Amino acid sequence: MPFQNLVPQIGVQKKQEPTVNVPTSPAHLQPSRLSQGTILQLQRLHGNRAVSQWLQRTTAMQTPVQGKFAKLPDELYQDEETNDLYEFDQPHQHPITKIITYGLRRIKDDLYVYVYDSGEVVPEDDAQQRLRLNKDDDASSDDHDDDPDDFVYPEIKDLSNLNGMELDAPSKKKAKADLNAEDVKNRVNRKRKTNFTTQVSLLPNSEGDTSASKEPLYKSNQLWVEDLRIGDSDRPDTRFDTQKSHTVAWTLVREELKSLKSLNLHDVLTFLVHRQRELHKLADNMKTTRDESKLSGKQKVELMEKKEIEKLSLELSSPETYTGLDQADHATTIYDWSLRVSQLIKVYVQAYQLSKAATYSAGRAIGHGEYSARELLRAHENSLLGDQKDFINPKNYDPTDSAPARLQKIETEIANAAKTLLDVKHNLSLPDEAYKFAVGHWIEALYLSFPTVMSKCKDKILEGIDVSDATKKNTEDITKMQSNPRLIASETSTLRQDPPGALGTDFTANVALIPLTEDPDGTGSVKARFAQNDATEDRETKVPSYHAKSLGIMSLQISDLDRPETRFPTQMSHTVAWTLLRARILSYQRKNLATLLQFLGDEMEKLAAFSTDGEKGAFSLLVDSFKQLIASSKSQWPVNEWQVFASDLLRRYAVIYQAATSTTYADSTTFGKAEGHGESSHMALLRTVEKSLLNKEAPAFSEDKIAESASKLLDIHPEPSLDVRNAKAAYHHWFQSLKDTFPNVMASYEKAIDTKALQNEFPQSVQDKSGFKNIEAWFASA
Repeated sequence: MPFQNLVPQIGVQKKQEPTVNVPTSPAHLQPSRLSQGTILQLQRLHGNRAVSQWLQRTTAMQTPVQGKFAKLPDELYQDEETNDLYEFDQPHQHPITKIITYGLRRIKDDLYVYVYDSGEVVPEDDAQQRLRLNKDDDASSDDHDDDPDDFVYPEIKDLSNLNGMELDAPSKKKAKADLNAEDVKNRVNRKRKTNFTTQVSLLPNSEGDTSASKEPLYKSNQLWVEDLRIGDSDRPDTRFDTQKSHTVAWTLVREELKSLKSLNLHDVLTFLVHRQRELHKLADNMKTTRDESKLSGKQKVELMEKKEIEKLSLELSSPETYTGLDQADHATTIYDWSLRVSQLIKVYVQAYQLSKAATYSAGRAIGHGEYSARELLRAHENSLLGDQKDFINPKNYDPTDSAPARLQKIETEIANAAKTLLDVKHNLSLPDEAYKFAVGHWIEALYLSFPTVMSKCKDKILEGIDVSDATKKNTEDITKMQSNPRLIASETSTLRQDPPGALGTDFTANVALIPLTEDPDGTGSVKARFAQNDATEDRETKVPSYHAKSLGIMSLQISDLDRPETRFPTQMSHTVAWTLLRARILSYQRKNLATLLQFLGDEMEKLAAFSTDGEKGAFSLLVDSFKQLIASSKSQWPVNEWQVFASDLLRRYAVIYQAATSTTYADSTTFGKAEGHGESSHMALLRTVEKSLLNKEAPAFSEDKIAESASKLLDIHPEPSLDVRNAKAAYHHWFQSLKDTFPNVMASYEKAIDTKALQNEFPQSVQDKSGFKNIEAWFASA
């Protein structure tokens, strides 16, 4: 069956149809009574996503949704049973595969409903979706990555537990009341680790000081933030074990930080250091002083955990996080500045997320349409800065409205959108000081993110809100900062090429480099244009340049949950575990930059044959662009240029890899739903063995156990959406990934691992359907 038959053919709802009917689920279509053939038939009729989510709901003992929606004006729909209002959601098109999904979003709580031409309506709770993506200390997700962000293999103190554990079984957890002080510290310490990734690129506007070294040293006021990338789904942990209500919407927190782009680095550091000091003061003022003498065992553990989180919060916001960065005369290399500022933003977000002002407990966290609210404010801001210098028309705009009436509607719409990005209420988990801090943060974030909108609508937005003197002072400082000279354009090197079409991903990479030679390979130049008010100024700065082989990778960070979309509209089975791919990329840390570029070039040659859209589609154009960039990397460039280039190249590689036909497939044995296979445990075992072999020690595991763990990182079998050609490509990618990531393991156990993977038996249903017992038989048939 061709791939197209597994993907819902979706079109925009016809406006002339007044209702959308949702059929109930007949008794004979209960999951327990469905054969594999019936499942596949349903997938052909309704699409893989619809069937997968329906199965997930019904197998979880939930009632399939049913309803009748009446079409109202202004693209609104009303549930005729509950009278709830839904708004039509704009179609979303995958940037590579061009697959389109659309649906309705319930206005009061952001419940999302997918609408299919078949008439079926499949809901997906937006809050639950975010909860699934948000890391939970008490949850183990084999589909998420546990790889370390550093090159050194992690220390595993107690090998006996790992040696005897069942890798596919969930680990047993202690009851909270049974935890001791060491257990609590370990739990809280896990909040220190995050895959949240930031990447800051900088440009100089004047010559650096070369009196002390051949690599110029710059003060912060000589540098500008050319670009700033921030992850999304990899957000750091909060003080709670599960997702709770954010006071200031996460989407506004990110928007605020991204608004630091184009500003002078000294101004950016002043802002970030001020925020760190405010968080440190808040954490210090709100330390828990409760008497524990009358508390139960569980309550004592919870109090102990609160105090440990408070210690971590103080540490992450301490002056040590910005030592030297707040000094005007501090000078260092541009690549060191870039790394340190990226790290400061990362640790600031960690400290903020752990603070008592970031989140509070008030039942289940639900969405309030924050994304749509932010997009509306962004649209108004862009329109005010554009040629028209005017607001966009409000949703309820009437051409007969007078100018004052139109403006009143606009201000009301903007104020409602802005207030959607704040969610606070007085309760025990959000004390008064934290409440005031959150409101002040929200106001400052609006000023930084949407300065023109705030300059025109602040009175309406802040109507009825008590603005503290401290917040007034902070917003004045923000306004002053935004009036300073800004970077508006740069002409650096041929390494800077926008891809053909938006990449459409928040996947972020940060490759920090350092010269391996004392003498640069040559001299380059940086051209930039700066603006203040209506005046512009062009500047050209000379900088040292290097070949890739003359640079080493000092550190390498990449996103995990912010992985790019695949060719499918929803998550399907990865042929090679995502956690292994990340580990392979991270293994290039502390290696020569040229080796990473060689790896990416070789990978692209292989992936180019697995396009999802034909020769002239976005996939092929992106591959061609990638190849051109690799070719241009033979020249020499400044270190900061290389850092941006390598980071962007990894980002493009992730997009192309995810969209390739050899990367994912629809697995009929799981009804198309992606399921974990204990990847985290298997990776931990392989890391332990690799470390033992590095230390010339005997591994604590048998050869069969090691081979089993390695083989579990591969997931392929015959399916309509995975032919043998794609499967072979995935197999070779898995095998080479193991060799790059665990070289000592593969040197000792390569044959056993290869044999184990080839001879692992397919599920019986796959054997019956395909006629092949295992991978070895399948590959031999081609």
